[in-house]
Amino acid sequence: MVQYSFIMATNIMNETKRYSLLVVRTNTAAVAMILTQLFLLLFLQFKRIESLKNTIALPGCPENCGRIPIPYPFGIGPNCSLSEEFNINCNELYIDGTSSPYFLSGISNYTSYNSWIPYEILDISLSLGQARVSSQARGQSPT
Repeated sequence: MVQYSFIMATNIMNETKRYSLLVVRTNTAAVAMILTQLFLLLFLQFKRIESLKNTIALPGCPENCGRIPIPYPFGIGPNCSLSEEFNINCNELYIDGTSSPYFLSGISNYTSYNSWIPYEILDISLSLGQARVSSQARGQSPT
């Protein structure tokens, strides 16, 4: 850091004031190193996100059920999910001819005569922490 001093004379009350002007000399090598580190940090974050998108299932386990990707901790088949509650059954016989994932255990519906109902999985988003499902809705007319 270099400090330059200069004197500025003022006419108000005949006072003379001394001002200091600080000039910071930048070391271009240090700035280049910091910018390189910031760039590498951002690059590694993007690579980490990209690698998370590419590895969605455990090795040897199916990654998709029809058109729906099934990310870990969910899984299709034995030893492919975190626990039994995350097991997903991939139904091969669906109305439109494609496979669809279903929760066949782990989600209970106590309002129905059947205590366990399969819920069709529409989407699983780990980043949002949600799974969208479709199920039957029943109601009774108030009249």
